[in-house]
Amino acid sequence: MLSASPAVHSSTRTTSPHSSTAPPHTPTSTTGFHCPVVSQSPVTSALKPAHTSVRGCVENASKSTVSTPPHAPHLRSGEHLPHSAHSGSPGTGCAKTPARTPSADPSLRYIHNPTATPTLRSALNWYRKLERGSDSCPKPPVHLSSTTQWRCHVKIPVRRYVHFDGSESTVMGLFAPNSHTVVPGIESCPTHHAAINQALALVASAISKANILGYCDSDGSGNLRYVCCTCAAAPAPSGFAASLPTLQRDLNPVFDTQVPVGAVQLVLVWNAAGSDAEKPSTFNTPSIPAPLPTHSAGLKYLRKSIPQLHNLTQILLESNTPLWHSIYIHYNNAWSHTNSIYSHDPNAWQLLHGPAALAEFLPTSSHTTSLTRIAPTLYFTPNVFHQSNLTGFTAIVRAVQNALPKPARILELYGGVGTIALHLLPYSKVLVCSDSNPYAAQCFFTSLATLAHTHPQALLNRIVHYCTHDAVHMVQSRQALHTQIISPADTIHPTHLSHLPTLHRIVCNPHGCSHPTKKTKKNTKKFHFNTCIVDPPRKGLDLPVLRALVGAPDTLTHVFYISCGFTSLTKDLAVLCSHTLSNPWRLTHVEFHVLFPGTDHIETLAILQR
Repeated sequence: MLSASPAVHSSTRTTSPHSSTAPPHTPTSTTGFHCPVVSQSPVTSALKPAHTSVRGCVENASKSTVSTPPHAPHLRSGEHLPHSAHSGSPGTGCAKTPARTPSADPSLRYIHNPTATPTLRSALNWYRKLERGSDSCPKPPVHLSSTTQWRCHVKIPVRRYVHFDGSESTVMGLFAPNSHTVVPGIESCPTHHAAINQALALVASAISKANILGYCDSDGSGNLRYVCCTCAAAPAPSGFAASLPTLQRDLNPVFDTQVPVGAVQLVLVWNAAGSDAEKPSTFNTPSIPAPLPTHSAGLKYLRKSIPQLHNLTQILLESNTPLWHSIYIHYNNAWSHTNSIYSHDPNAWQLLHGPAALAEFLPTSSHTTSLTRIAPTLYFTPNVFHQSNLTGFTAIVRAVQNALPKPARILELYGGVGTIALHLLPYSKVLVCSDSNPYAAQCFFTSLATLAHTHPQALLNRIVHYCTHDAVHMVQSRQALHTQIISPADTIHPTHLSHLPTLHRIVCNPHGCSHPTKKTKKNTKKFHFNTCIVDPPRKGLDLPVLRALVGAPDTLTHVFYISCGFTSLTKDLAVLCSHTLSNPWRLTHVEFHVLFPGTDHIETLAILQR
C-alpha cells in the first residue's frame, strides 16, 4: 500500500517491495494548519460473501478511471532560484520555499471532507456503471479512518540550499508539489502520530547542533539525505505480557517482543561514496562500511570515520527520552540515476541503538471465539514495507477474514512481512506467503515463533510456508496455484528446510511447541489452493500473475484483490471478468477504504469468485 505522498510519508511499494523511491510529485507541509476532525465513519457490519456477480461489463467500466497528471520538471536543491521565486528584494540571496497554504498541500487538501475526493467519486461512478440496468444500485461500503494522527510511517527529505551570498542552509521538510524543493516545518503535521512529530522536532534540533549539511540533488554532495520514522501505534493485546519471559529467552534478542505505544524506529539516510562514475569524487563522503556486529562497534566506527554523524547520533542518544526504540544508519551511495531513498546494498544498514525490529499489533478483533481473538505480533525492520496507516488497514484484514472460504488453503502474493497472512491462520489449513524481499521472511518467521508461544492452538495441524520469491516466480514455478511441499510431519512452517535456522522450524503438537531435531521425519504434502490473495504495488498485477489467475484450476474459487492503485485495478478486473473467457471470474464484492484522509487516494478490496 502507499499513501498519496510516497516520497515523504510512506514506504512506496514498487516492483521491488524492499525499495523506496522519491518521485517528483510530492506534497508540501502545512505547519500550524489546524483541521476540524471529521467524525470517523462506523465500520460496516461483518462482510458476508456474495454468491451473485455484479452485473454489467467490467471491461467497459474500467475506462472511466482517474488519470495521473504528468509530472512537472524537477527543481533541484542546491540550485539558485530565479528572482521571482525569492523572498525580499532581488539579490538578497535567500531561497524562498513555496507558500504553505492548505490548498498547496495534497495530503490535507480534502481534510474537511475526506470522502469527497475525485478518485473516490470516480470509483463510485465506476461501480454504478457495473450495476447499470439493475433494479437497485446499492452503494458499496466506504470506510473512513481517523482524520488525525493516522500516519505512523514517514520519510522526510533533508536538503541543502545555497543562497546568493554564498551561505548554505539545511532544510528538513516536505517536497513542494512537482519539484524537489523542500518546504520546512513538519513538526506539527496533524496527520502524523504525535510521536512522529516529537521525533522530527528532536532530529531537527540535533541537525542544527551538529552542523549537518543536507543532501544536494544537483551535484550529489552533502551529508544527510532523509530522516525516516516508524512508530508503534497499537498496544499489545491483553495477556501478551504473560508469555514475555519465554519469548525473550527463545527469540533472537535483537527482535524486541514488547514495544510501548509511540516508540519510534529512526533511520538516518547518510550520503555515501558511490560507484557511479559520474558522481564527483571530491566530496568527503564515506564508503559503505563493512558490517559491524554490535552497537558499540558501530559508534566506534562513526567516531573515527564520520565524526559529524557520530555527533548527530550522540545528541539524539543523550536526549534522555524513552522515545527512541532504535536508531539505524543507512548508507545510500546512489546518485543521479535513481530517486531511491534506500539503496539495495545489504551491507548499507547499521544498527546503532535498540532492537532490530519494531513489534506492532493490529487492534484486536471484537469476535468472541478463541481463535479469532488472536493478535499476531508483526515485526518490521526498516528495510521492509510498512503501511502508513496500519491501524486503518485493520478493516481490510477483517473483511478478508470474514469472506474466506473455510477451511481455506491460501496463497498470498506480494505478502510482505505477513500483515494479512498471519491474521488468516485461524481460518486456514494451508497458508503459503511469498515476497521477493528477503528481510520480510525473517520478520514473518519471527512472528510465527512468537505465535507458537502465545497462541499455539492457532498453529496446530496447519502448514505454513514462506517463499522468498516474487509473484512472477511463484506463478511460474511448482509453487504456483497448485503445489506440493516436502516438510517435517508436524512442522508448522516448513520452508526451505536445509537453509533455515532451527528456530524457524517449530514442531507444534497438543502438548506444546518444541524445536525439532535434525532427524525430524520428512513427508510430502500435496494440496490445491482454493484462495489467492494479491496485494500488488500501484501498477497492478504483473502480466504473468494476471495470466495465471485467468487460467487457474477450478479448485481456486476465491481471489481477494487489495489495490492501492484504482486505475490499475479496473484494468486487471476487465481482464479477469472478461466475457470472452471460458470461465471468467465474477466480481462479488467491492469496498473502498479512505486510509489516508485528506489525500486523493483510496484502497480498494475486490472479491472475485467462480
